[in-house]
Amino acid sequence: MFGKLQEGIVETLLMPENLGTLADILLYHATPVKKRAGRLLFEGDITMANGHPAEVDFSFRPFGVFINEAKVISANKRA
Repeated sequence: MFGKLQEGIVETLLMPENLGTLADILLYHATPVKKRAGRLLFEGDITMANGHPAEVDFSFRPFGVFINEAKVISANKRA
C-alpha cells in the first residue's frame, strides 16, 4: 500500500505530530460497516470510516472497481 508514495512520506506520517493525519488516511480506505463489493453497485456513494464521502464507480471499466478514481485492489476484507 505504501510502495507508491514518495520517499520519506511514511516516515513523516509516523511522526507523533502527524499520527492524526495518518489515521485519517488509513480510515479513508475502509468502511465502518460491513459492505460487500457487489452490494456497492446499488449504492453509488458510501461513507468511509473517517466520515468522508466517497463515490463508487462501477462503470464497466475493463480492469475493476474504482472509488474516487482509485482502483480497488483488494475487496471484501475485514479491517
